[in-house]
This record gives sequence, C-alpha cells and structure tokens, in this order.
Amino acid sequence: MRKPLLSVCIALVLLAAGARAERRPSPLEGQPAIRHRQELRAGRFELGPSAQISLNRYVRNQFLVGARLEYHIVDWFSLGVDAGYGIGADAAVVGELEKQYASDMGTWEQLKNRFSDIQFAGDVRAVFTPLSGKMGLFSKLFVAYDTYIFAGFGFALLKNGGGNFGESQGDDIDAATKGFRPGASFGIGFHLFFNRWLAFGAELKDMVFSDNEFGGDMTRGLDTFRFAAPDLVVSPSTLELSPEKPVEGARPYLINGDDRKFSNHFFVGLNLTFFLPPSVKISN
Repeated sequence: MRKPLLSVCIALVLLAAGARAERRPSPLEGQPAIRHRQELRAGRFELGPSAQISLNRYVRNQFLVGARLEYHIVDWFSLGVDAGYGIGADAAVVGELEKQYASDMGTWEQLKNRFSDIQFAGDVRAVFTPLSGKMGLFSKLFVAYDTYIFAGFGFALLKNGGGNFGESQGDDIDAATKGFRPGASFGIGFHLFFNRWLAFGAELKDMVFSDNEFGGDMTRGLDTFRFAAPDLVVSPSTLELSPEKPVEGARPYLINGDDRKFSNHFFVGLNLTFFLPPSVKISN
C-alpha cells in the first residue's frame, strides 16, 4: 500500500515542478529582435544632391539635377521632398525629323519650338521602408541597406521653345506645352550606407501629369504637324485629311489646352545623401 502512495506523491511533485518551469519567463521575453542595432533613420534628417534621367520621352530627353530633403519620423516612415531643375536634350528621332525638313529649315524651327521641355519638376512624398538590414561581401565587407517605396504629390513646370510657332488662327500652343502641371508621383528605391551618416541611393520614379510633348493636335484626329500642307483640314465624320479639297463643315486644325493628356513620365535617379545628426541611437 505504501508503494502506490509513494508513486502518487512523486508524480504530484513532478507535475508541480513542471508547471513551475512552464511559468518561468524566457530570458529573451520582451527583448528587441536585434540587440545593439544602429537606428540609422529614426529621428534623422536626410539631405543631399540628386540626379535623374527620363526613360520614355520621345523627342526631348530630360535630365533633372536637384536635391532631396527628408525627415525620418520613425525607422520605417518618413516625409520628404525631391525636386530638380530640368535640362533638355534632343532624342535620336529629332535628327531623323530634321532631315525631312532639310529644304525648309524655317518650317522645322517652327515645329521644334512647339516641343515641350520639363523646366522644373519634383514631388512631396510619404516614404515607407519595409526592408532594412546588413549584408556582407565575401565575409569581409559589411554594408547596411534599406529598400523603400514612396507616393505623393508630383508637379512639373513645362516650357516650349517660344518664338514663331507657325500657328493658325485660334491656336494656343502655350496652353498645350507650357505652364505648371500638378499630378502624382510614386516609385521604389534603396540606400547603401557607407557609414552611419553617408549613403548612396537609387530609385525609379513615375510622375503622372498632363503634357503634350510634341505640341501637336491630339484631339481632332491629327497626331502629326501641319506644315507640309498649310490648308490641312479634318472631316468631323471621317477624320480624313483633305489638303486640296476641304470637306464642307470640316473643323480646322487647332492646338490648345484640350490637346494635353495625363501620361506617365518615368525617371531613374541616383542620389548621395547625408544623415543628420551624424551620431545614431544604438538599441539595447
């Protein structure tokens, strides 16, 4: 009788010890996922030069040279602005177009003056940084990095060549290719940190705003330019070109603000940014 009673007592003691062990907290409970982590973003300003180049403009390639200013509220969220002055350069297709007007350079200059350039552009953004860490190369060189996405208000200030547009009565080329254009901006980018306060970055950005890069009539059936046939008209029913015999009731070629359309303007950019203050907080 004593042996079964002794076995029951031992079992109760073991159960109590097991329950006490389960209630004992883990030494890692409440501790950060990474100890002694450098908080490279939280509470810091980011500023520095940036440069971007357009990817999908047809007649005038665009370079933006400017700066970025951003404040990181927490390690994964920040607010900022990125803006740059535009420098235009002819795309390859412009040379081909110019050859077609070799016998009439005055007409070509009128045509080229209509082209739209981005004089200034930028965005005010909210930035989310979901991925950050440190990577090693050949177990020797270790570099901190982060990847971010952003979205916000985008804008562009457009200009044209001015001068003689060769316009017909009622044309308003400036309304199509000149002025301030509000829109939206979004994209993705990354940072590589050389040290605690200096980083190299790259990003892909899409700016959406209304534009008419060619300065042409885009709403009445014509997506080319009215120079070779000055009396070109468009039939409202057939939209057929009739330079010699105008169709009765046809609408004249006309360029104005209605010829703008919202389109995507893709840019790829590089930046070198300083993080201030230069010292960083180290987690426990």
